[in-house]
Amino acid sequence: MYQHFIYEINQIPNTIERFENNRIVKNDTRFTIYQSTYKIIIDNMFLGVGPGNWKIIFPNYGLKNSIWEEGDKYVKSPHSDFLLFFSESGFFGGLSYLVFFILMLYYSFILFIKYKSKNKYFFLIIFSTLCAYSFISLVDFPFENPTHNLFLSIYASILISEKKSYTFFSNRTNKLIHIFLFSFLFSFFIYSILRLNCEIKLRKAMGYKMNKNWNMMLKELDFNWYSFVYEIDNTTTPIDFYRGMSHINMNNLNSAFTYYKMAYKIHPFHIHIINSLAKCYELRNDISSAKEYYKKCLRITPAFEDPLLSLSAIYFSESNYDKTLDLLLDFQNIQLFKQSSFSDNYKNYFLTSLIKINMNNFNSIKFEKINSYSNNEFYEFLKNIYFMRNEKKTYLEINKLIFSD
Repeated sequence: MYQHFIYEINQIPNTIERFENNRIVKNDTRFTIYQSTYKIIIDNMFLGVGPGNWKIIFPNYGLKNSIWEEGDKYVKSPHSDFLLFFSESGFFGGLSYLVFFILMLYYSFILFIKYKSKNKYFFLIIFSTLCAYSFISLVDFPFENPTHNLFLSIYASILISEKKSYTFFSNRTNKLIHIFLFSFLFSFFIYSILRLNCEIKLRKAMGYKMNKNWNMMLKELDFNWYSFVYEIDNTTTPIDFYRGMSHINMNNLNSAFTYYKMAYKIHPFHIHIINSLAKCYELRNDISSAKEYYKKCLRITPAFEDPLLSLSAIYFSESNYDKTLDLLLDFQNIQLFKQSSFSDNYKNYFLTSLIKINMNNFNSIKFEKINSYSNNEFYEFLKNIYFMRNEKKTYLEINKLIFSD
C-alpha cells in the first residue's frame, strides 16, 4: 500500500505535464471532470444549473478523454460535493454549503475548548470527524449517500442543541413552525415512498429487458399518475428512453420516436438518446435530421463508435467515400494512443471505402488479407495510412506503400 501511495505521488508531475499540454488520457478522468465543472460554474456563476442538473449539463462540455467517451458508462457526479453545490446552486449556494461546514467546525472546536468535563473529548471527536468529512467532500461525493447525510445531520443537531443550551438561548418556538415542519416531512415521506415504488418497478423492467420481454418491460414502466416523481434514473437516463426502447424492439417506430423525443427534452445531452433519436429519423427517411443528431452525438464524444459507423454508413450510401474515410480516420486518430479494439463493422467500412475510392489498385485478395489482421496489425495499418494522409500523399501512393505484396 505504501509503494502504491509513493507511485501515485510520483505520477503527479506527469499528470500536470499532460494537463498543461492538453494530452489528457482516461487515467486523468478526475482532472477532466474538475476542468469541465469549473467551466460550468463560470458559465452559471450566480444561479447555477439547478438542483440535480449537473449530470445532465456535464456531457455538453465534452466526454473526450474520459471513461465515459465510449458510451458504456454514465457520468453521475463531479467527484466533489463542493463543486457540485457551486455548479448546481450558484456561487451563493456553494458558499452557503461551505459556510455550513465552517460553522460546524467552529462550534465543535469552541465547545471542546470551553467544556471542563470529560464531555469535551466528545466534541473533539466530532471536530475530527467533520474535518475528515470536509476533506472527503472536497474530493468525493458523500452527499449522495443517505447514511452520510443522516450522520452529518445528527452531528449538526448535537452541536446546535449544545450551543443553544450553553448560551441559554430561548427554546420557545411557534406552533405554526411545528405544523409546517411536520407537513413538509410528511410530504417528503410520501414522495420518497412513491420514488421507491418507481425504482422497484424499474428494476423489474430491467430484468425483463435482459430477457427481451418488451411487453412486460413496458408494463412495469407504467408509473400511473405519479410518474412525475421519477422521470430520470440514477444513471441519468430518462424513463421515457426505456419506454422508447421497448417500442422500437416491438417495431412500433412512431411510439418509439415520440418517447425518444420526450426523453431528449429531459436530457438533451444523453448520447444514447441522441443516437437512438438519430436512428429513428433515419428509419423515417429524414436523413438530414439523422445526420445532425449523429454529428451532435460525436461532438459530445468522438470515440462513440455506434453513431460514427451509422454516419459513415449514410455517407457510404450517398457514395461519398472520401467523407466516409475521413470520418473513420478521425476516429482512428482519437484511438491513436489507446490501441483500442476495432469492430468488424469498422474494418469493413474502412476497407470498402478504400476499395471504392481506388478500385483499380485494390483487389479482393488484399482486402481479405488486411481484414484478417489482428487488432495490433490493423492498428499499425491504420496509423500508417493516417500519417500518410496527413503528409498529403495520394491514394495511389498510399496503395503502393501499404498494399504492395
